[in-house]
Amino acid sequence: YDGSHPGLALGSDVDLIGGGYHSENALFPMAATTSSKPGGPIPSGMFVSDGGSNTGSPMCIDDPGDSSATGTAAEISTCLNDAEQNWTVPAQGATGAVSINGLCLDTTGGGPGTPTELNTCSGGSSQQWQQGTGNTLVNPASGLCLDDPGASTTNGTQMDAATCVPGDTAQVWPLP
Repeated sequence: YDGSHPGLALGSDVDLIGGGYHSENALFPMAATTSSKPGGPIPSGMFVSDGGSNTGSPMCIDDPGDSSATGTAAEISTCLNDAEQNWTVPAQGATGAVSINGLCLDTTGGGPGTPTELNTCSGGSSQQWQQGTGNTLVNPASGLCLDDPGASTTNGTQMDAATCVPGDTAQVWPLP
């Protein structure tokens, strides 16, 4: 970078940054300083980390087809930073809804192994999530964690709520 375009230069191990191909490098231009509130649309999170037991492409929570239909399964998919992977999350340390397209991430039952899906936001306890220990995403009412069953790397695997297991890579969802 020649310095004639001020901004943040980012080197990474991914080719897609901000929805565009950048061959592991990107320059984010400087913009006017504005204040922002915590939370907001972000890529949902990843469970695959370099050097971990699972290697390869990072996986994100996905709203298949960028659907706005209630009952749509929340699935795991390769992170592409597409619209169906940009969720609104509660502010750091807060409990709240994880939402996309006006729908909230919800559990369909109450016990371990309960599938997750998108439903009309009601503010109910099954739609409340907060960041837990080790970057888990916990439903405080049930005490269950958002889980990628079997730490799947298969696109289209439906997420579930499962008993929290410390250090389980299938339950790591870093939020901002």
